[in-house]
Amino acid sequence: MLGSKEDNITYSVGWALAHAPTFRANFAQVMGAGPKAFDEVWMQQYGKDKGFTDIELLGPDAHAIVEAKRGWWLPGDLQFQKYAPRFEEQSRASQTFVAMSDCSSTYAKLHLPPTIANVPLRYFGWRDVEALAATGQSHAEKRLLADLRTYLRTVATMQDPRSNMVFVVSLGAGFPEGSSVSWIEIVEKRRQYFHPVGNRWPKEPPNYVAFRYGGRLQSIHHVESFVVTKNIGQEVEGYPKSETIPHFVYRLGPPIRPEKEVKNGPSVRQSARVKVMLDLLLTCDTITEAWKKTNERLNHQEDPE
Repeated sequence: MLGSKEDNITYSVGWALAHAPTFRANFAQVMGAGPKAFDEVWMQQYGKDKGFTDIELLGPDAHAIVEAKRGWWLPGDLQFQKYAPRFEEQSRASQTFVAMSDCSSTYAKLHLPPTIANVPLRYFGWRDVEALAATGQSHAEKRLLADLRTYLRTVATMQDPRSNMVFVVSLGAGFPEGSSVSWIEIVEKRRQYFHPVGNRWPKEPPNYVAFRYGGRLQSIHHVESFVVTKNIGQEVEGYPKSETIPHFVYRLGPPIRPEKEVKNGPSVRQSARVKVMLDLLLTCDTITEAWKKTNERLNHQEDPE
């Protein structure tokens, strides 16, 4: 279980499915096929469609085609449609598409259809796969699954509890349109914050979010939990209930207040967003200084968003 490329992750999960019967049974059970559904695992199978499937699971009456992606990306509908004729070739009664990636199940549900080409589509995030690999029967199986869990934590871009990067954002003084709570009250009173998923916003939830207004840093919060939703008002009291693009909605921990005044500085203006290291944010005189020193540590330059 080495390497961090997409194929490396796929081969590692496929190897575990082939050599760990308990893991394969758990995977099949949660997928809805039954714990004894599969007894064969095929990797990178080339077909008449001139494509390579990531993983195929087969049994006497069941067939599943698994496609995996690294990061917060999902397999496209056309990719699954391309492989749909393979089910007819194998002619099993139970047929299932499976998608796997870093995305949360909530996010995937918003972006994946329940069926493709009349075949049910199931989704597993890497957290789900790790949980399914938590038990084994033999000593060899337990060792293999322990290695898989360690490997997934290493290569998957799940929220890293050791990360000290802080996403610093600006809060406006007014109210969101149609809202009975202001931008500042949502953070200070509700201990919540939300933003779009991707499109120049984070595609993965940060560990810390810091808020600035009035020309200076006000507070830093650990992200205790999050959901992905198209209706922010269902999660944030006082915000209007209406459909929009997918947003992360965070539950924030208690505020960490800087012991001294930390001003914005010349490079962090208006609604600019930056990522800085927690220790630098708490020790530098300005957010600009903390941001520049963070880039020096990482040996690269990022412009404010």
